Amino acid sequence: MYMRKLIILITLSIVAISSVSAQNAFDVYNYSVENRAYATARVASMGGAFTSLGADPSAAMINPAGLGLYRSGELSTTMSNKWTNVNNYATVGRNSYYNTRTETSNFNFNNLNAVFNAVDKDYGVVRSLNFALGYNLNHVQTMNVNSRVENSDKIILDHFVDQLNDKGLNPGGVSSLAYSDISPAAWGAYNAYRNGDKTNSVIDINGNKFELNPSAVNSADRFELQHKTHIQGRNETYNFSTGMQFGDYVNVGISLGVADYSYASTVDYYEIAQKANSGKYDAMGNYQGLVIDGISFDFRVGVIVEPIAGLRIGASYHAPKAAMVDETYFSDQQIEYLDVKDPFYNESPYSTSNYKMVSPSKMLTGISYVINGYGIISFDYERVWYNAMKVGNIDGSDIVNTDINDTFKPTDAFYLGAEAYIGNNIFLRGGYNFTTSPFVDSAQMVGYDGSSWSVTAGLGYRAESFYIDLAYIYSPTESAFSYYGAVDAPISSSEIFSHIFSFTFGWKF
Repeated sequence: MYMRKLIILITLSIVAISSVSAQNAFDVYNYSVENRAYATARVASMGGAFTSLGADPSAAMINPAGLGLYRSGELSTTMSNKWTNVNNYATVGRNSYYNTRTETSNFNFNNLNAVFNAVDKDYGVVRSLNFALGYNLNHVQTMNVNSRVENSDKIILDHFVDQLNDKGLNPGGVSSLAYSDISPAAWGAYNAYRNGDKTNSVIDINGNKFELNPSAVNSADRFELQHKTHIQGRNETYNFSTGMQFGDYVNVGISLGVADYSYASTVDYYEIAQKANSGKYDAMGNYQGLVIDGISFDFRVGVIVEPIAGLRIGASYHAPKAAMVDETYFSDQQIEYLDVKDPFYNESPYSTSNYKMVSPSKMLTGISYVINGYGIISFDYERVWYNAMKVGNIDGSDIVNTDINDTFKPTDAFYLGAEAYIGNNIFLRGGYNFTTSPFVDSAQMVGYDGSSWSVTAGLGYRAESFYIDLAYIYSPTESAFSYYGAVDAPISSSEIFSHIFSFTFGWKF
């Protein structure tokens, strides 16, 4: 069986942490998330509300029908820098206190796109035909989270003992088992059982059950818990797209691409005994590392109609992406005892596997009104069926897919954007977006709702042959982390503030 992972919920994404070995619901979610904040600066500054608009390179990734509105060729690139501040709070019993603050900064190359105009006519059935080649960043995960809980009577060894008992392992024969006989999700527990000798062992066998050695951990002992996580992931697409305009009112488009997904996380747990403890167990460091890489085919199709002058209505369908992913997982552990000079060390082998992840389908709709000489107002609605995510080609896929259905539900996202012409070829922009929670029950997420929102702003300058756009995106959110996944385990919560500044330069030809 697969254990339910512990989680850290990080800025518009969720990261599965607790024995970080993958093949679980949260890995597929990480693979499926996309964020319009990494589109061109014009799109980002308008809150991402661009399903019914066009003549922007990001149309290939939102609604390729928008490519039909081009009347010339264009080459553009977007770069951004993201700053993230995290305030961590620890909770022991009813008491909460601030303990650490972490900051990260990362530069991203968001996109590089070329649009080629093949047909531009003022009459006939086909008024325009355009082709686009591009690289587009869909989502980035970069985060450092550090948390600490003091004076805790719950430790990771409690969780490890429960794991070993829940696995149905024969205590009398467990010492002869190889790592290949145990799911990687339980390797941390297996390491803890092996980490010691006949006189110093934290996890002992009592009859037919595993339990903590009372001479190593007394019931009155208290510990300081520390947790450090580093996360880095990217979801990007190399695409070929085309858009056409029929008459003056109908635009259609299609985008085909290859999506590349990469994700890596490292997790360090530390337990440090207080000086007043009577048990011999002094400290433990538990490290886990996970790397996932995958490639999938990307397909998007869309339409934009203009029933009356200035009013545009758009819709786009994003098909599920099926990726074959390679995964590598590793875990090691060091335990120290007060009466032993040298620490005990144990490590797992590297676990490698190959399996399939399928992202959910998405449906985007939008409506906008273009006021010539004044500006634009635009609204989008997006539906993503996260409960339709799947894994395959692995043992236990039915269990993971059931977990997906029990954990995730469809989300509804709302995007609002505006652009105003203020003279001298300068445009002022702003926007807002909100996404509902993807979780069936927030209680599963340590009380964290999981919804998110962003507010955006920007400026643009349009000349005859080039343009420059600037955008700022602010996204505050919260996160919750339960040490070791136990119901009564200490909780670490976080306030997360993300700031993205992006810059687009485009040249028309």
